Amino acid sequence: MQIISVLAVLGLIDTGYLVLHYFGLPVQCVLASGCHAVLDSAYAHVFGMPMAFIGLAVYVWLFLVSLWNLIRVE
Repeated sequence: MQIISVLAVLGLIDTGYLVLHYFGLPVQCVLASGCHAVLDSAYAHVFGMPMAFIGLAVYVWLFLVSLWNLIRVE
């Protein structure tokens, strides 16, 4: 379960960085190119909500569940 917590934190960092784009802050592509093409595409929104916000919510939930499981097991 510890690896899930670590991966959830990495996902939080990644999606949190992408959320900055929707607040008007510049997002730089570090590992690859084409970030803006993806963030501004028609597939970047589901029912009007940016996928970055959905991903952020999922990673927060995943982190909290894995943290709860770690505390419960110990």
